[in-house]
Amino acid sequence: MDAKLDFGTIFGKAIFQPYSLFRSLAGTDISYRYGWFYCLGFSFMYSLTALLLYLRGWSPVVPPALNLPVGKYYLYQTFFTIPVSFLAMGLGTVLAFWFSHIAGSEARLRDFWGPVCVASVIPTFFTMWLPETFFIPFLEPQHP
Repeated sequence: MDAKLDFGTIFGKAIFQPYSLFRSLAGTDISYRYGWFYCLGFSFMYSLTALLLYLRGWSPVVPPALNLPVGKYYLYQTFFTIPVSFLAMGLGTVLAFWFSHIAGSEARLRDFWGPVCVASVIPTFFTMWLPETFFIPFLEPQHP
């Protein structure tokens, strides 16, 4: 891997120099690897957070759309977070690919996977994973 695009550099540049980062990602043939790493890494960490919420006795704040027992919702979420994350990132990748081709791009579909995953995971890391892992589980669970 290019030393200029190690995973820590990507994380920092996504926050402080996004234009430079995405230009660098667009210029490499292995940007999809970063996408796999960030998508899998985030989904795995979020699965562990769901397990932590279950172990602390939390229930969803709103009724779940799936017909699952409310008391075990986060236990089930532990297992469906990874496939749902990949499905969502895949959908975002396909949409970005389609819209870019409507605008005249000739890029390949796999060229979009890395940038879309990095662009989706970094903000979600700060707005979802950090608070749900280090703040919410240690409050008293609210039961509906």
